[in-house]
Amino acid sequence: MSLFTRMSDDHPTLSGFVSLPETAFMHVFENRDLRVILGERKQGAPMGAEDVEPAHRELTTLGDDTKGWGLIIDTRLVTGNSDERFEAAVSRSNAVLLAHFERVVVLVRSAIGKLQATRITGLSDQILVTTEVEAGLEFLAQSSAPDPGDPSR
Repeated sequence: MSLFTRMSDDHPTLSGFVSLPETAFMHVFENRDLRVILGERKQGAPMGAEDVEPAHRELTTLGDDTKGWGLIIDTRLVTGNSDERFEAAVSRSNAVLLAHFERVVVLVRSAIGKLQATRITGLSDQILVTTEVEAGLEFLAQSSAPDPGDPSR
């Protein structure tokens, strides 16, 4: 069974995810059963250094009560940005994401993208950079199972 459902020719998304309002830079989806938000970077929507923190903050406001969920940022449809200012903004903004989401997965297209994104995200045990969707979902599943004794989950 495929993990992907084709929303359109340009926009594949993971099965079981439903659309949320999109942002200037991302198509956004949620899967309540998995407790995961998926932000797929839009083609043709370049993100500058000044856009990173507001875009990350916006992800924390979408969906209904997603604090403590997992987040997948799918960057595979866009070209990497190796500008120093952009990389520094992403590094600083990781704290915004990790204050809201329990774990973050960054999906990249290539080994070079993985090296760049790993350098930017640092060595946090809460962030995984991968080219493999399945590895990302497994990483998020390690900590996103609801605790039956916790009524907030």
